[in-house]
Amino acid sequence: MFRKLMLRYLIMGVALWVVILGVPGITYTGDILSLFKMVLVLWLISLAMRPTLHVIRIPVEIATMTIGNIVLHSVALWTFSRYIIGFEINTFWFSGIKGGSFLVVPFEIPIIFAILISALLLTFVSTILYWLTK
Repeated sequence: MFRKLMLRYLIMGVALWVVILGVPGITYTGDILSLFKMVLVLWLISLAMRPTLHVIRIPVEIATMTIGNIVLHSVALWTFSRYIIGFEINTFWFSGIKGGSFLVVPFEIPIIFAILISALLLTFVSTILYWLTK
């Protein structure tokens, strides 16, 4: 039991680290202890919601396509950016795509979309890692 809980904690840590490295709008300048605190809070939120989600899991996930986790992670990341020193979510620029007759112009990604992109990536990475460790 303890081993499984620690594995989930480590998976959440790896997923958060991938989000920090993978999304250009997120900067983290804090120490490793602050990162472990963020992971602990994310893990505890996930752990606290787990029994409730097991009861209504299948209908909710079918209806929302796991948007509940994305919303939960969005709120957690936004809260971290407000209260944890060294963790910031900022706007960033999409460099655009140019190819033949296809063109997507460069544009700035607002903070809300940076948070949603981060939450999507966090949900995706943690789900894949959970799936790989089963």
